[in-house]
Amino acid sequence: KMSGLPRELHLWLTSLNLSYKIVNPKRDLSNGYVFAEIFNRYFPDKIEMYTVDNGIKLAIKQNNWEFLQRFFNKNKIPIGFDDYDPVMHMAPGAAYNLLLKVYSILNDGKEVAETVKPTGIEFEEETPDYAKPTISAKVKDHEIQRVADEKTKNDMATTMMTDHNDMLRTNRLNRSKMGFPKARLTQMANAKALSQLKRKSKISERDGASQHEMNRTENEDQNISPENVKEVQVKTANKSIRIMRQEAAAKKDPTQAFQDLDDSDDMKLESVLIDILSKNIDSKMSKGDPEYKIFKENYHRILSYFTERLKHIPDDLLHEIFSELNDRVDEFVAILSKNLCEFCDLSEFICKCLAELNPLNVVESVESSKTKNIFLLVVETLATIGNKLLNTDPVQTELYFLEYTIDDLIAIVESNEFKRNEMMLLFYCFVSQTVNSHLRVLNRLKEKITNPNVFYYCMSKLFVYEETNGDDLDPDLYEFYYKSAAYGLMSTSPITRTKCITVLSYLSKVNAEVVLNLLPSIEPLVHDQYWEMKGQILILC
Repeated sequence: KMSGLPRELHLWLTSLNLSYKIVNPKRDLSNGYVFAEIFNRYFPDKIEMYTVDNGIKLAIKQNNWEFLQRFFNKNKIPIGFDDYDPVMHMAPGAAYNLLLKVYSILNDGKEVAETVKPTGIEFEEETPDYAKPTISAKVKDHEIQRVADEKTKNDMATTMMTDHNDMLRTNRLNRSKMGFPKARLTQMANAKALSQLKRKSKISERDGASQHEMNRTENEDQNISPENVKEVQVKTANKSIRIMRQEAAAKKDPTQAFQDLDDSDDMKLESVLIDILSKNIDSKMSKGDPEYKIFKENYHRILSYFTERLKHIPDDLLHEIFSELNDRVDEFVAILSKNLCEFCDLSEFICKCLAELNPLNVVESVESSKTKNIFLLVVETLATIGNKLLNTDPVQTELYFLEYTIDDLIAIVESNEFKRNEMMLLFYCFVSQTVNSHLRVLNRLKEKITNPNVFYYCMSKLFVYEETNGDDLDPDLYEFYYKSAAYGLMSTSPITRTKCITVLSYLSKVNAEVVLNLLPSIEPLVHDQYWEMKGQILILC
């Protein structure tokens, strides 16, 4: 019985009356003897069986396949080295695929209607996590070890390790595979909510105790002797309790509310933000300013006050606040490294500021005659935080960015065209410089942006940040940009078509032959009246 083969293929091989039975295709087809016998049935005058040997040594296999290669070339049969080399080295599924190809060639292009999964191929989706191969096991794979050239072998191993790490990162980012319990999701969204959940669980367990246990405890408490009473251990109140007390005190005396925030080693992100805002606003805002009265009335909720009234605060004061935020980036990163859940609050605060700030507002520097843009300062601060967090924990940083930040950035980019160019670098600051990470960002942009003009603008800008080895671009990234640009050429919007031509100009430097296939779609655009379109076509040419 020929195991693992479709019925149609099995009947075809049986009709050839082969002298050698196929039990294990990967092993039995590796030396090429069976393939020589198959072609002997169709070309009895051109191939003689005495020229091939049914052995298992590598030298015998090489001789057999070299003989068959000369036969293929002479008779113009489309089977090359890349087809039979994996078969000779018993790569998983290679023998089965070549057998299907031979069947199609010898039967006038007919395909096997009934297919099965080739023996030896790993299906990771059906494999439990504990049974999946590790990096060390993959490095020792026969397909890598059989390569003679050390440089090629090292390149294959490096590519394999990169793909393995990207696969693990993708599985962690996929919620359906992460398997986080509900409490874990609650912690990621709000650490305070998790604490409340645990507290309620303990109360329920305590209330569900038996009455006998409660009575026994009460009797034991009544019989406790004084010498058995332990000294009460007093712990320092945590930061969140102190902040709540200070917020309550702020309603009575705003000027003294947050002066002792820095006396605790366990500094919270909210504390640092409150310290920066309260210190700058209270000391630098004029007491006669109408906004100062509103500030004092809302001291107990200073963070929400700041984002709501940001447009009414003087630009000089805003620049001072955001400059201090930028100077204390390392402090933010240190806090987030210990508890990345607070990244949600920081992201929300900065995104609200980016949404409210005017990108054209500038302030004159006191030290020099140069002007400084406040919006660019905030973008720089967020980008720096992203780069430093990425060095600390790239997987979790990317996870939180895709979950809590990227949608807010997309909303800002789509709503204000004057902010787009400066914000483009933020999309890659929180993700690893890998193909899969960039594709996740690009697909999220494609999914969330409703205006095609905005999406193709972002795509043309992000291409600049793609890593290319000389003139080489990863095939998956090339395919994404190429298909998106080819589809956008059919748009009725001249802006979309122009951005697509821009992307094609970049792609032509990598592979001009593929771009030439789109010339029938590009040629009518030569007569377009849009001036930028004409300029981009000249660049493409």
